Amino acid sequence: MKVITLVSQKGGTGKTTLATNLAAAARQDEKEVVLVDVDPQASAVAWADDRGDDPPAVSTQAAALERVLRRAREATDLCIIDTAPHTDQPAVTAATLADLVLVPVTPSLIDLRAVQNTLQLCGMAGISPVVVLTQCRTRGAVHWEARSAVEALGAEVAPKIIGDRVAYEYAFIGGGDVIGYEPQGKAAAEVSALYKWVRKRLGL
Repeated sequence: MKVITLVSQKGGTGKTTLATNLAAAARQDEKEVVLVDVDPQASAVAWADDRGDDPPAVSTQAAALERVLRRAREATDLCIIDTAPHTDQPAVTAATLADLVLVPVTPSLIDLRAVQNTLQLCGMAGISPVVVLTQCRTRGAVHWEARSAVEALGAEVAPKIIGDRVAYEYAFIGGGDVIGYEPQGKAAAEVSALYKWVRKRLGL
């Protein structure tokens, strides 16, 4: 089983949206997936419940993560951990258990400042995360500038970006995902491309 943890210093970066859509993409790829939600808001669990618990999701505290992962390991190909919208000890604990840590960041000055703290905490824990640029405008070069700014901090940036598209909001309602909502849409293409990169990175 491979484990992905998503962490972010602040809310509004699309962390849960990214977690749920990657889980849906993996299910379409016929992988056995479980979502583990350590965010007290449990948005990922609510999303899974709305879609009939497929993929299944578990709400838990960071202290119980290792036990949850042990239980899931035998029957699961991929576990995706969604953390609370701030980088604290529970998020760091979840990150240390991961094979891949993703840090969603929007190309805004506030996010770019906040990500420095996230990267610093990950570094102190011996973790090398990968930044995923999210909510990128479809026109202009802002996301390229953001990529350069993050790389200047010494962080790796995923080669695939997530655009600022209403499909992500509409699809989330009722437990949907962008691939199922609009299979030929641009949002679906973005998620599929990012998932393929993740799959290759993890050797799934």
